[in-house]
Amino acid sequence: MRLTREQKAQIGTEVYWRDMRVESTRAASEGERVAVASLSSDAEIVRWFGREKLIHEPGAVDLARAAYGLPMLWNHDASQPIGVVRALTFDGGKLRGELHFATNAKALEVWRDVEGGFLSSVSIGYRIKRYTESTDSDLLEVIEWELHEASIVAMPADISVGVGRSANFNPAGDAGHDGKRASDMRTGQGNEGGQGNQGGQVVNFEQGRALALAEGEQRGREAEAARRDGIAQVFASPRFQGPAFEALRRTAEADGWSVDSTQRELLNLIGREGFGPAGGSGGFAQDTATRYTPGALPSVQAGEDGADKWMRGAELSILVRAGVETGADAVREARGGEFTGMALHEVARDFCRMRGIPLAGLNRERVVAALSYRASGVIAYGTGDFTGLLENIASKSLLRGYAEHDETWPMIARVGSLPDFKQASRVGLSEMDDLDMIRPNGEYKLARPNDRAEKLALNTFGKLFRLGRVAIVNDDTAAFTEVPRKFGRAAKRQVGDQVFAVFTSNPTMNQDGIALFHASHNNLISSGTGAPSVAQLSKMKTGMGLQKDSANAVNGLNIRLSRVIVPLALQDVAMTVRTSEQDPATSVSAGTTNIHRNTFEVVADPRLDAASSQIWYGAADPNLYDTIEVAFLDGVQEPYLEAQEAWTIDGVEWKVRIDCVAIPLDWRTMQRNNG
Repeated sequence: MRLTREQKAQIGTEVYWRDMRVESTRAASEGERVAVASLSSDAEIVRWFGREKLIHEPGAVDLARAAYGLPMLWNHDASQPIGVVRALTFDGGKLRGELHFATNAKALEVWRDVEGGFLSSVSIGYRIKRYTESTDSDLLEVIEWELHEASIVAMPADISVGVGRSANFNPAGDAGHDGKRASDMRTGQGNEGGQGNQGGQVVNFEQGRALALAEGEQRGREAEAARRDGIAQVFASPRFQGPAFEALRRTAEADGWSVDSTQRELLNLIGREGFGPAGGSGGFAQDTATRYTPGALPSVQAGEDGADKWMRGAELSILVRAGVETGADAVREARGGEFTGMALHEVARDFCRMRGIPLAGLNRERVVAALSYRASGVIAYGTGDFTGLLENIASKSLLRGYAEHDETWPMIARVGSLPDFKQASRVGLSEMDDLDMIRPNGEYKLARPNDRAEKLALNTFGKLFRLGRVAIVNDDTAAFTEVPRKFGRAAKRQVGDQVFAVFTSNPTMNQDGIALFHASHNNLISSGTGAPSVAQLSKMKTGMGLQKDSANAVNGLNIRLSRVIVPLALQDVAMTVRTSEQDPATSVSAGTTNIHRNTFEVVADPRLDAASSQIWYGAADPNLYDTIEVAFLDGVQEPYLEAQEAWTIDGVEWKVRIDCVAIPLDWRTMQRNNG
């Protein structure tokens, strides 16, 4: 077999995996989360380049990554570490090791399945460094490879290896063992501190093991400190002071509860009927010396999948009721769901039941009031609380309003992006000079184009609006859908305002200190010439085509007129010129051809009427030439919705904002006719 140069280059850049079958799940040390496993073998594997065989000898495997224990993952996912592999050993064409499972939740879950025999595959990830090709077959022998990690996986490929594979494997490395102990250090470092294996490479692992244990203990201390700090933050508000709260805090700290679990139990505690918001007990007679018992309060917890399903169903139902979602599939799903016919306050009550919040004796107003308190005081504004549900609905309504509002500015401007609010430049190069004739053995001259730059910085536009609990009590879905929807339209209009202000305000160009439309720019047609016509369009087309570069070195840039931008008062006139086969200004008998028919697009906007019903403009295609740029923060064109608890009313205060700016890039691509 002969690989091409490209194939050889590709082999060394890829990471490969080998999966092995687990035959036994017996722990190596009773009471510890340790198992013995075969990690890989020299069995041949079919790859895209042919058959691959890994050479399993100490000199062939780079074990640098195993210096303090080879990382052990779940399904090769670097974000899910479940332990380390130590005591690596070569034995009869196989690589063996001890799997030490960590104490995190995923590691314990995997360990239980390995110990019970339900997970039965081990895999390694590795990279090929050197290989030899066979001259008479497609076999590739990998004579040097780098071991990256080991994983517990679900599907085996190489059935010759696995956990507890060989009874004669001695993980302690005693003398007389048939296998060869592989170093956890890079191969070739010798066997200082080892115990006499014949022909094997033995390294003392005690120092590496001690370092790894010390590192693990330090990480554990840091995690515990972070957990306790998080629990302290849960109870930081003055409203969460009192005997019952103190008992809950102490129990959470002592029993190792997570911050999320503590928050959920706090939600159950304050959900008790009549429980006061500032240190009351609501009949919960526990003092600070008593342990908190979660079962003391009724609690029905929905599973994660159930809660997510509830949120999606409730959200879709409200969006369909409000007319925000109108698709046939969405309407069909909503009408067939459990929320059909439910008012908002009934959805709120159902949410309380789903979260295990007691409701006995509460009317609709008290349910909504308590829910607003819990949402703002305990879980804040996340996707898992009722306020988060309303925020999702409002956000979708906002974006729907933004998308459905018809604007003309995309026809005359291009979209840009700015990373922050600092002043930035839009630098371009003027068109090059004409090419010189080069005579035989002649010299080429260096072109020196002139730079031009316009300055821009983002502006922020926004508004606050409030939605109180009364809207929920009164089943006012429009408050959560129609109001944000209108703000979405307002955001889209604001972008258009910025674009058309470029025409109506006639800003000064940074590159030469002259107004955008000016006689010296050869882009201003004086007044008294009239509305759009064949003659006026010819004049505008000629002026744009004869524009020169900043050095006046090019006879004409031949920029093509593509957009005619008019106030609504002139829209019909412009459309007539665009579609007529004959010049509308001449009689039918004259038969003069309209040479501009279907050569441009008409853009009409009422913002121009507000400034003048007579002035109109021409522009080049923004996709081909520098006309106007509309820049957004990080290129995000949609408005942003953010919520916070309203202080002066019972409800939520929402903020809508959009960050954008519009600037002219070049006067050569635009013309103005004063009418």
